[in-house]
Amino acid sequence: MESPYAVELIDVYKSFPGVKALSAVSLAVKAGEVHALLGENGAGKSTLLKILSGVYIPDRGIVKLEGKEIRPASPSHAHHMGISLVHQELQQVPELSVAENLFLAQEIHYPGRIVINRRRSAVLAAELLARIGVTIDARAKIKTLGIAERQMIEIAKALWGKAKVIAFDEPTSSLSKAEVNQLFRVIKELKEKGVGIIYVSHRLEEIGAIADTISILRDGQNIISGPASEFDEARMVKSMVGRDLSSLPQRADIAGNKVAEDSGNRRIVLQARGLTNRRLKDVSFSLYQGEILGVAGLVGSGRTELMRAVYGADEALGKVEILGRDMAKRSPQKSIKAGLGLIPEDRKGQAILRLMSIKNNIVISSLKNAERFGLLSGRKMSQAVAAFFDRLMIRPRDPEMVIANLSGGNQQKAVVARSLLANSSVLIFDEPTRGIDIGAKADIYTLMRELVAQGKSIMMVSSELPEILLMSDRIIVMKEGRITGELSRSEADEERIMQYATGGN
Repeated sequence: MESPYAVELIDVYKSFPGVKALSAVSLAVKAGEVHALLGENGAGKSTLLKILSGVYIPDRGIVKLEGKEIRPASPSHAHHMGISLVHQELQQVPELSVAENLFLAQEIHYPGRIVINRRRSAVLAAELLARIGVTIDARAKIKTLGIAERQMIEIAKALWGKAKVIAFDEPTSSLSKAEVNQLFRVIKELKEKGVGIIYVSHRLEEIGAIADTISILRDGQNIISGPASEFDEARMVKSMVGRDLSSLPQRADIAGNKVAEDSGNRRIVLQARGLTNRRLKDVSFSLYQGEILGVAGLVGSGRTELMRAVYGADEALGKVEILGRDMAKRSPQKSIKAGLGLIPEDRKGQAILRLMSIKNNIVISSLKNAERFGLLSGRKMSQAVAAFFDRLMIRPRDPEMVIANLSGGNQQKAVVARSLLANSSVLIFDEPTRGIDIGAKADIYTLMRELVAQGKSIMMVSSELPEILLMSDRIIVMKEGRITGELSRSEADEERIMQYATGGN
C-alpha cells in the first residue's frame, strides 16, 4: 500500500553547542497539501527543514519520503530524491549570474560533454522565472539585484526538476502583494500535481489563505497540529508564544504622535535633494524630528536604493543634510558620526558579522565606548551592551554567543542595539520585521514608538502595507526610482498607496 504522505519526520532530535534545537519533533505532510509550520523564531522550524533538505544530519530520528526511509546527506542529494527547500537566508553566489545560480550543482551540459550549455541554461532560466511572473535578465549577476528579486530566483530554483516535496521558509518576507499572489498560484499548481508543500511564514493572514493543515512548534517541541479550519489567528498566536499577545499595537494606539498632521514648527533632521544614480531619479524629501516616515512601493521601486544612497553605502548625485550637517562626501562611517544609523533589509549579507559574538556585533560601530587608555576593554564592552539585553529582550542572554546561532528576530534586535549604542538620532529601518515572529515584531514596534517619543526620528521601508499604515506618521510612495506621492496619516489607505505605487499621480 502506498503511503498517503509525501514526507514524514518522526521523533527528530537536534542539538547545537548550548542549544537544544529539536526534541522528539514529528511532522507528516500529505501529497497535494499545504502544511503550514509555525512557531516563534528559535522554535526549531528552520532546523527541521534543514534536516529534511540534507543541510543538517539529525542526532536521532527518521525521515521518510513516500513511505520509504531516507537519509539526505546534502542539499544536492535531497534535491535528487525530490526534496527542495526555499531558504529564508538566501543561498546564492553574488558573483555568478542568475542562470548560474539557478542551476548551481545541477548544470545544463551539452549532450555527452562536460561543457556547460550557457545558452540553453539562459533559456531554461527565463522559462522558470516566467512561470512565477518574473522578468529578470538571466545573464545579470546576482549582486546587482535587490533582495526581493533574489528571493524570487530562490523560489524559481525550487521548481527545477521533479520535486515531490517543496519547503518554503518565509518565501514572501520581501515580496509585494502581487508577487505573493503569483507565488500562491504556483503553489496551487504544485498541489494539483500532488507535490507536498511545507510552508513557513510569520504572516498569519497568509496561513489562513493557503494552508490545509497547521503544525506549531515551541522551544523545539510539537505543541499542536490539526486542520487549518480549526485555527484562527488568536489561537495560532497563543499556541506559538504560550500566552495571549494582546499587546501587539493597533493603528489607533499610535495616534498620540501628531507630527504628521502639522508641518508648522517641526525641526527637519534629515533632508535629501535631487538624489540621482542608476536606480534613483531626482529624489527629494524631508524627515522631521519625532516622526516615523514610511517608505512604500513595489519591489524594484528604489526604496532600498534610496536608503543606501542617503546612508552613503551607494554613490549618488545630490545633497543630503543630517541634523543640519551637509554630507558632501557620504559614507557609512561619516553617517554614523553624524547621527544616522541603518538597520538594513539583508541581515545576513549586510548587517551581522556571523562568526563574531553578539557583544562584538553590537559594539562594532561604537568602539570608543569600549576603550580604556586607548585599548579595547572587554569589561567596558560587556558593560556597554548589558543594558540592551534587557531593553530589547535579546535571547539568549549571553553576550559571548556567536550571533549566527541566534534566531532572526534576536539578530535583528542586536543590529538595532548597534545603532542605539552609537547614539543615532536618526534611524533607517529597512524591512524591520522581515522574517521575524509575531512576538519579536511586537517588540520592534514598541521600541520604534519609544524611540520617536524620545525625540528620535525613523525612516521605515516595508513591503507590508498593513505595517506601513500601522506605524507611519507620514508616507512617501516610490515607483521606478521616483517619489510619486506623499500621504499624511489621515489620508493613507492601501488603495491610495497602490495607486501611487502602480500608476503615479
